[in-house]
Amino acid sequence: MPSRHPPGDDHQPAVEASVPLLYEWEQREPPADTGHLAYIAFFLLGLSQLLPWNVFMTASEYFRLSFQGSAFVDNFANYFSGGYNFAGLAGTVLAVYSLRTASKSRWIIYSSLVNVAAFAIVAVVALTDALGPDTFFALALLLISITGVCTAYLQSGGFALASLFPPIYTQAIMSGQGVAGLAPSLIQLFNALTVPLDSEDPYDGALLESRADARWRAFLYFVLALIAILVSLAGYIQLRQLPIYKHYASNHSVNVVEAESGSPGVTSQIEEDDRVQIDDATSRMQDGEASEQAVAAPEHSSLQVLWSIRTLALAVFLIFFVTLSVFPAITVSVVPGDSEMQPRRNLFVAIHFVVYSAGDWLGRTLPTFLRPRFLSSDRSLLTATIARILLLPLLLLTNVKTASRWYAPRITGDQTFMLLVAILAITNGWFSSLAMMRGPLRVRTLDRPQAGTLMVLVMVLGLATGSWASFSMRAIVCGCNPFAR
Repeated sequence: MPSRHPPGDDHQPAVEASVPLLYEWEQREPPADTGHLAYIAFFLLGLSQLLPWNVFMTASEYFRLSFQGSAFVDNFANYFSGGYNFAGLAGTVLAVYSLRTASKSRWIIYSSLVNVAAFAIVAVVALTDALGPDTFFALALLLISITGVCTAYLQSGGFALASLFPPIYTQAIMSGQGVAGLAPSLIQLFNALTVPLDSEDPYDGALLESRADARWRAFLYFVLALIAILVSLAGYIQLRQLPIYKHYASNHSVNVVEAESGSPGVTSQIEEDDRVQIDDATSRMQDGEASEQAVAAPEHSSLQVLWSIRTLALAVFLIFFVTLSVFPAITVSVVPGDSEMQPRRNLFVAIHFVVYSAGDWLGRTLPTFLRPRFLSSDRSLLTATIARILLLPLLLLTNVKTASRWYAPRITGDQTFMLLVAILAITNGWFSSLAMMRGPLRVRTLDRPQAGTLMVLVMVLGLATGSWASFSMRAIVCGCNPFAR
């Protein structure tokens, strides 16, 4: 039986010697993932998790035009980021609290449906254009906060489920999240390439795109996102019918029952919509088709599990804290240094989103074929994430445009800026995927859903604190009150 830990990893799970890391059902050959349907389902699940945030950011030009005349026209991205991520943090805390008794399937299904409703509402608003700038800002902030809560439950349920499968399925979720950023950014780039120029004001009126045109484009974004979430939901429902799902999820549920009750066949605290599969698996055990013995060891507490994954959890927190401190709230304010690109600032911003999204998705796919020695242990991965902090001062030295700036930019080259964005993106996707894949392997099988959800918690905590830290980054650049400008 091959080791469950990457070569050279220096971490040992903090579990009792009498409790096996692998149950006998795990040691048997699992059913084949025919047609990679399970991988595709997890990929689509990851896609639906980050699609709401990325679609809202892709429609940033529509929001900027819609908020003209309000106090939020220049800093709405900061408020969106903060509201979304702190709502997500609150949702993830609730998910961790209710993890052992709640239905993960209901988390995924209901959250997907609420996200569909949120996109339907904002699509209708974009189509009718019936709200004033302040009222629309309040509604948009409310909707993006609601999607933040839904994303928290989607991620908690998705990663808790993926933690029961081999790590490649966690990578599938991470890869789907990467594509959720890349697809909208490519659409945004296409739109920027097809809109005529306005040479009178190369910055604040960079494009002659009317508000009506922006509304139609945003409407299409929202409708496409709605359809994509429904497709993802259909993929999840199909996943539950696959033999590989029943092998990993049902057998794990039976072992949870045994650990809590000391005997097979007890279904208290088990998800109601999984009862049929659990009953089937329990019957097989009673009929002699499976030889698992009841393991009367309770699940560890959240603090015990968090301590076992502390190095990886800290790495995940730092990865997303650093990224959200500057992207997109700061990087979207960078203006091109090339005089030929200055009249096309929206194109420049669109290119920067594509560079980031493509780099992030590339980073999320690297763990499937690239395993360098300098990232082989948890501590080395943490060291690499700490080194990413150096990207913050470098990006603050670029040509960030604010109402006032107390120091001159030192990095004015467009290629250098794009290179920094690419490094930020690739390391974000690569390092976070490695950490999320390794986290559940550091604990017993029984505790893996809890470990997966706790990794989501620290990820969202990093996103939330990083998004609000972006106000501090803006204050450093402008030497002003970032909430007023």
